[in-house]
Amino acid sequence: MATGLETLGSTRAVYESQGDLRSLLTKVVAVTHVEALSEGDRKLFKQALPEDLVVATEETIFHAQGGGQPSDTGRMVVKPGEGSEGATSFQVQSVRRTGRAVILHQGRLSPAEAAEKSLQTGSLVEQHIDGENRELYSRIHTGGHLLGLAVRQLASEIPGVTETKAQHYPDAAFVEFQGKIDAKYTDAIQGALDELVRRDLPVAVSWLDPQGLKEKGIHVPENFLRDLAPEGTRVVEIGQLGGYPCGGTHVHSTAKLGKVVVGKISSKKGNTKIAYCTVK
Repeated sequence: MATGLETLGSTRAVYESQGDLRSLLTKVVAVTHVEALSEGDRKLFKQALPEDLVVATEETIFHAQGGGQPSDTGRMVVKPGEGSEGATSFQVQSVRRTGRAVILHQGRLSPAEAAEKSLQTGSLVEQHIDGENRELYSRIHTGGHLLGLAVRQLASEIPGVTETKAQHYPDAAFVEFQGKIDAKYTDAIQGALDELVRRDLPVAVSWLDPQGLKEKGIHVPENFLRDLAPEGTRVVEIGQLGGYPCGGTHVHSTAKLGKVVVGKISSKKGNTKIAYCTVK
């Protein structure tokens, strides 16, 4: 089975601009097996079986793993052609973005005995993401940014710290800072978070050019600038408090988070990691 991936242009990531969509009709542009991928692309799917399928579509509502956020899961229902019998679903287990900005969906056909020819280049499919997971991942991701802003709010008490990285996975979420934050500030950080949630601040996504980023004082890592899209850098801003370059999904306001709970604060080699979770 020819992959057809090498000649594909970038996939339109619909979730970046329309995060509320839970279903989308689109067209398949490539189908192959994991074992037929290039070595670099195959490494994106370390947990997959060689015989699993990989599907690329013209556009997608499936968030590709990255930026500390897990990928969406769900299914693609193949729209039956004339004379076909029954519906075939492609169960999406993981989603990755290649270095060429092609978004790949890995999974298996359902029912298991469905013929692979029922899903091929040119097939119309209706994508359906797991909405419950999307909501959870969005709350955790926004909660991580809010935690960073809460620490910024306490700059007079906790000076000299800078956010460096974060992970927004259920049961393993954290924000890491350069600099030491003592555990005695747990209550102060929790209080600042509670207040930001209570204020029901809007969470907005936009694209900014380098000048716009500079005007808003948003620091962008070199890798973001290197991959700058024609429309600019995607940014998430929370009220007027600040923003982050971000490719993830988010809730529309801080009140939608429920409660963001500060967990263990640990410091090592000049860095501090603050664990957190969100409780609906």
